Amino acid sequence: ARYLAILDETEAALPGDPSLGATMLDAHYLRREWANCLRDLATLREQYPDPYLDAYAGRIEVLAGDPARALALADQTIAAEDSLIDGHDVALLAALALNRTDRAQTELRRLADDHGVDPARLAQQEGYEAILTLPGVATP
Repeated sequence: ARYLAILDETEAALPGDPSLGATMLDAHYLRREWANCLRDLATLREQYPDPYLDAYAGRIEVLAGDPARALALADQTIAAEDSLIDGHDVALLAALALNRTDRAQTELRRLADDHGVDPARLAQQEGYEAILTLPGVATP
């Protein structure tokens, strides 16, 4: 609670400051204000193009209920930096939300093979539960 109060105080003290997007991103995320998160990330991505920020925006799009946009951002991330785990993770989340089984299997296999992710353990995390419905995934 104190952290959010400090962020709010910072925002009030520095209206219009260009650094507020990065500063307030945490506050907006913690408050689950997805539209504000996406706005903050758009500003950051414009100033500092980076595949990680694209993947982060994709993760927020999943939370905001737009998995198709999330998958597009994941594809953009993967095209820019295929070895970045975040791109494949967001692609998996989006594919699960879109019921795109083939794509979800591809991304899950990639996460397991390249990054040592345990599918059964991942399926215990919020948003990943549908992993257990994918063909060939062992239940814990």
